[in-house]
Amino acid sequence: MIKLLASQLKLFLLALSFFTRIPSPIELDYKDLPRATVYLPVVGWVVGGICALSFYLANLLWSQESAVMLTIITGVLLTGALHEDGFADVCDGFGGGYGKQRILEIMKDSHIGVYGVVGLLCLLILKFSVLSALPLNLVPWAILAGHTISRLLTLFIMREFEYARTLDSKA
Repeated sequence: MIKLLASQLKLFLLALSFFTRIPSPIELDYKDLPRATVYLPVVGWVVGGICALSFYLANLLWSQESAVMLTIITGVLLTGALHEDGFADVCDGFGGGYGKQRILEIMKDSHIGVYGVVGLLCLLILKFSVLSALPLNLVPWAILAGHTISRLLTLFIMREFEYARTLDSKA
């Protein structure tokens, strides 16, 4: 039982250290990352909890809009902009590509294009406007739920669909 708990803790720490900038206190084997993805919702809960706490504390000092902006910045810094980078890649790929192969090539390119920039701006403005318009007491709960549920849905997508890229993939 203790071995099982220790192995699950390692998987959680692996997911946490890979999907955030939070360092692991122990050395981890990144070959186990596919098994660690089961902890994505828990990672979302941690990230959402930290972001919700940052909102709560910032709102004690500043307006709701300023607190929302600082919360968005906290989330970006905490995750290393991993999700924003992926979203920009998708915007660039589908905005500038025709056909599966070209879309995948564009998405793999490390440079950001116009579609990626515009997509990111729209995404960040949307997050800001939605969280700023919510009643103050619901904002931390929306942040926590958003970070957690979005990562849970990722597990369903990973289970139901095949990877688009079959060659030269980290998947």
